[in-house]
Amino acid sequence: MELSGYSRLTGSAYLATGVRMHYVDTGRGEDTLVLVHGFPQTSWQWRHVLEPLADAGYRVIAPDYRGAGNSSRPRNDHGHPADLRAATTLPRGGYTKWEMAEDIHQLLHDHLGLTDPAFVLGHDIGSMVATAYAFRYRDATRALGYGEASQPGTTWFDRMKASPTEWHFSFHNVLDLPELLVTGRERLYLQYFYDRHAARPTAVDADVYVKAY
Repeated sequence: MELSGYSRLTGSAYLATGVRMHYVDTGRGEDTLVLVHGFPQTSWQWRHVLEPLADAGYRVIAPDYRGAGNSSRPRNDHGHPADLRAATTLPRGGYTKWEMAEDIHQLLHDHLGLTDPAFVLGHDIGSMVATAYAFRYRDATRALGYGEASQPGTTWFDRMKASPTEWHFSFHNVLDLPELLVTGRERLYLQYFYDRHAARPTAVDADVYVKAY
């Protein structure tokens, strides 16, 4: 992501949550804008708007949330199949929006040294993370914006996720099977979403996302 006229930092932060979070940080504005990507993308989805937003006077920070892009899995997801017969709690998890919001807060305030509240903008699943951030860290949030997603806890969300057209919500909640079926078929799987949801599927940089996932 080359940005003319601005120092651009692409780095990784090792957070107290146990996550190694990849991020892009650019612009010199006093107002900070945090961009949280959706599924099935990474922070790369923001590449065309980073420079215009920096030109508009923002410091722009775009992370890969946990488990996506160049960020690591949470430490309580070991990447191994879970035993449904186990007597104890299944050893998987760490992907609640509340936990994902904590990563972003630690990135901003503990790693990057932010002291003022930030504008937080989320897209798709990232909008749910952004909303969780605004609720959990109200004093650290100047304003919240989101698009292309309904919010958990609303009647619309419950109706939407139960719709046959949004089958992937239920599919992704099945333990282990989605990974088994998608592995080696990432391009076919992800392209389905781009073809179905994108206004211009050919404009999506599918190669980057396929490699990431």
